[in-house]
Amino acid sequence: MEKVAQTITPWEELGISNDFMFGKILRKPEICRELLQIILPELQIAYIEYPEE
Repeated sequence: MEKVAQTITPWEELGISNDFMFGKILRKPEICRELLQIILPELQIAYIEYPEE
């Protein structure tokens, strides 16, 4: 069985394109709203609502 090498990246070096960081950002309503507001400046986003799992 082959061993898979794992690389540990310090969280300070992670960007928005990292799956882990992206998921963490989307879980925080205020940060998620701010990110969406930057991406979609023509929309006025009042709040974020998450569907129930």
